[in-house]
Amino acid sequence: IFSTIILVSSMVWAPESHGLDSLQASSADTVIFVDVDGVLNVGSRDGDTPVLINETGLGDALKLYGKHKKHPLRDTIERLVSIARREPESGEGAIYSQLACPGDDSVSGILLERLCKLIKAAGEQRIVVLSSKWQKYKKRVHRLEADISRHLGLSFAFDAQSGVDEEGTPESRLQSVGRFLEGFCDWRGDSLSSLRVLMLEDFHITALNGSWTCDGMPMCSTADAEQYLRNRMPHSEQVSVRVIHTYDEWLTDSGLLVEVGCGLTKKHLHAAAEFLSCEKVHVPPAKDSLHCLGSSAVNGCSKRTLDGNGASSLGQSPQKLRRISAPAPRRKACKSQGIALFKAPELNGVS
Repeated sequence: IFSTIILVSSMVWAPESHGLDSLQASSADTVIFVDVDGVLNVGSRDGDTPVLINETGLGDALKLYGKHKKHPLRDTIERLVSIARREPESGEGAIYSQLACPGDDSVSGILLERLCKLIKAAGEQRIVVLSSKWQKYKKRVHRLEADISRHLGLSFAFDAQSGVDEEGTPESRLQSVGRFLEGFCDWRGDSLSSLRVLMLEDFHITALNGSWTCDGMPMCSTADAEQYLRNRMPHSEQVSVRVIHTYDEWLTDSGLLVEVGCGLTKKHLHAAAEFLSCEKVHVPPAKDSLHCLGSSAVNGCSKRTLDGNGASSLGQSPQKLRRISAPAPRRKACKSQGIALFKAPELNGVS
């Protein structure tokens, strides 16, 4: 009976069960795990309701800002405006509003283009695995694949899916990728030689600060997440792992915590490209996605102030914190008191 159990468990993982071609699996030298929300778009943790950052939601928040103190969504409005004005601490040369999804779309074209640069840099023997909860939504995935195809200039489809982490927690996401890699390596067996593993992930807009564990291992840094994945694979100097954690956080002037799945910033893109051992990729400057609102509506302060980030990271001085939320110039009263919020399917299951 014992030997039968071992045989069954060893047969659980197969390339085909993840949509992966066995020939491609046997020859791959690079595996890229792609999350969507917080990687190919920007999302904010807003209490228990994560919000997708797009032009429509930001536009509504900017119209209400300055008269939002008694609004039932005042914290949400303050977070969105702070995000709109914030420049990532990565030499981005742009503010988050410029990385927002156009209209009410779910993916940022700028961030999608950056993913495509990494896909090209990975070479022909790559496997691109969808690790996002978007796996549950076939129509969304098909649209995403079509968008990637347009940016690549050739037909693209994800080579595999990691399997949905139904719990929707940072640990369940890391575990699902770990299971895929463990099964993949066991299936490859002695044929496993050089292998690069790149994971693009915001862990459901969650910091790597020791606040959560994975199989008893505290996650205090990307190095911890990388070590967890190495532990799921055979020990080999030919196996390398890099986790790109697309996460940012700061405090607003009022002390409100802003947590963001910040997308593939320039810093993240260059770190991933360096891992793939390719030349430094060229990143064109981001265009202002909210040009229709006018620069003063987005900025609410001078360009010189925004170049100082328009916000302050946790632990910085109160003087810098006060530079975040300078009131926007007075405008005529807005008729609408509503704000269009778009919830990320990655975190709450919206189809």
